[in-house]
Amino acid sequence: MKLKTRVAALLSTTAACLLLAAPSHATLLGRDIAGQAVAASDDSAVFLYDTTLNITWLRDANRNGAQSWADANAWASGFSLGGFDDWRLPTTLQPDASCDQQGRIIGPSFPLQGFGFNCTGGEMGHLWYITLGNSAGFMSNVGDFVDMQFDNYWTATAYAPNPADAWYFATYNGIQMTSAATNEFVAMAVRAGDVMVGGGGGGNNAPEPQSALLVLLALAGLGLAQRERRSGNFPIV
Repeated sequence: MKLKTRVAALLSTTAACLLLAAPSHATLLGRDIAGQAVAASDDSAVFLYDTTLNITWLRDANRNGAQSWADANAWASGFSLGGFDDWRLPTTLQPDASCDQQGRIIGPSFPLQGFGFNCTGGEMGHLWYITLGNSAGFMSNVGDFVDMQFDNYWTATAYAPNPADAWYFATYNGIQMTSAATNEFVAMAVRAGDVMVGGGGGGNNAPEPQSALLVLLALAGLGLAQRERRSGNFPIV
């Protein structure tokens, strides 16, 4: 087989493998209590790492039940699991230009910035719409989360014009808006980074399957080039 044909075959195989291995959108990767990589759907998965936002979600989406905004923030900041104690509530943007404010249900004079459907600038909105692929008005996918509620979920963001209110995200229809902070909603815990990378999680730095595949393909290409050079078919420049 000529060099050109062999290289073309290798590139074709590489492209096909990468299409199979690479996620088509934001991906949640499973991590067990020790920070080791496991399938996100595995019973041992305790954490879900968001590869796009570089944050780790607690897989249990209703760990502490309904509570006020202040209590929810206090719970998250005091929470410790897997050797990590830097948990928090997910944040949102204010204003969030990504929101579809055509869906206002209160009126144009309501002073909300970042209210409506399709709000993907915050972490909850990004998870709901982009990572899980839900559509405005209905939740069809909870992914590999455990005990995800069709309810209002607090964010960590206070409502700037009135600090007595705070932002929340409704998983039952995908709307983002504010409520009195004294109301009791559920909450999710999240932290920055991947629990698999150092820290108290005890994880290692083993490459994801896509990275391992790239290494193998690179080695295969190097081997082919060396064989062609030895046979005299590979020009030395």
